[in-house]
Amino acid sequence: MHDPRPDDDANSLPPREIFTVSRLNREARMLLERGLGSVWLEGELSNLSRPSSGHWYFSLKDEAAQVRCAMFRQRNMLVRFPVRDGALVLARGRVSVYEARGEFQVVVEHLEDLRGKPRTRAELCFLLKTASQRRPVLLTLTRARRDGEVLRWLRGWADVVSLD
Repeated sequence: MHDPRPDDDANSLPPREIFTVSRLNREARMLLERGLGSVWLEGELSNLSRPSSGHWYFSLKDEAAQVRCAMFRQRNMLVRFPVRDGALVLARGRVSVYEARGEFQVVVEHLEDLRGKPRTRAELCFLLKTASQRRPVLLTLTRARRDGEVLRWLRGWADVVSLD
């Protein structure tokens, strides 16, 4: 873009590179996408919006910060748990900028429910030890959990811990 300074000022100072707002947002988006790429985020889902387009818009937050997220219809159709405000989730996505508004965001490609699931071996061992002090423990896999009638009967005499 043309430097609008008078000629006498233009000769004494280095030329200025003037950006449009669109160019600034585009450059910021490219820097973030190239620099960070895909990231994994753990947080609490909030401000969930599900417009008629089928996309999901939400925030992921922890105790100190939050980030806006978008999950497009083709990806959110693959989510296999009820998504709602307050859910503790693990998300994989691309860090980006929504150029039209200049807003920093994460475009989520994968979402997992973390509520009630042990995330480390130590946490799993603690859960098993704690549960076994009260009653016998039954470990199940995803397919066994689908048989609700059997598990309802088993819950009467054992704690059920899912490992999926």
